[in-house]
Amino acid sequence: MRIEALLPALLADPARPRVTWYDEGTGERIELSGRVLANWVAKAGNWLQDEADVSVGTTLGLRLPTDHWRCVYWALAGWACGTTVLLDADAEVTVGFADAELVEPTRSLSPSPLMSMPDVFTPYVVPAPTDAALGTITYADLIRPAGADRELLEGDGVETLRRVLDLLAADGSVVLVRNATPQRRAEIAETEGATAG
Repeated sequence: MRIEALLPALLADPARPRVTWYDEGTGERIELSGRVLANWVAKAGNWLQDEADVSVGTTLGLRLPTDHWRCVYWALAGWACGTTVLLDADAEVTVGFADAELVEPTRSLSPSPLMSMPDVFTPYVVPAPTDAALGTITYADLIRPAGADRELLEGDGVETLRRVLDLLAADGSVVLVRNATPQRRAEIAETEGATAG
């Protein structure tokens, strides 16, 4: 499945959870249904095209941990626009947290321009990368075979983001977990009906 087909697939079963995120360090749990995830991807993609002027081949740097729900939709939005996503690297356009706190936007998830949201994210233009080997994922290198329908993943790295995309493209879903003990991880997996990745 190409990235263009992902959003219609999410909307084919809009109420089903697609990305569930736990941070056991803060006690946060966020769940994005197919409709909500598609909405965030569309908002971010529109912002990237309309305000950051990205196009096919633009490099998009994500200064977001890959095991965070926000990284998922920004990466999907970047790929939907045809960008090359760089993780934690300088790029033509870079997106990161405005500060160290992972705060929720106060606006609703109803369709609206991304620019009207508070400054939770700070997109800004920086010089092009000098070392493209820093966690590069190109538009053409996205999909690999997926396995489980709902999978629990941990870890901040390129493989986590690749696996998230694999699962979503295969009509699956993902549970991202941070700062969990082995016992708590097992409890979350059982509660969410997920297999360990």
